[in-house]
Amino acid sequence: MNSGDSKRMLRNFLNNVLMLDVLKVRIYPNKEQEISLAKSFGCSRFVWNFYLNMMLVLVCCLISSATS
Repeated sequence: MNSGDSKRMLRNFLNNVLMLDVLKVRIYPNKEQEISLAKSFGCSRFVWNFYLNMMLVLVCCLISSATS
């Protein structure tokens, strides 16, 4: 794979990233639901950050291989 292919792949990838809208809601959970929600959000945040880091590493690797 030459540098032109790497740049094209990176450009195509970045063009296909989805943008999501936000919906704000207000909830009033009881104590048991608060604990459950805190656990769920903690796990979700961990998974999000894990894969975000993987994406950043991938993009950095593609950029560095495209420039070398």
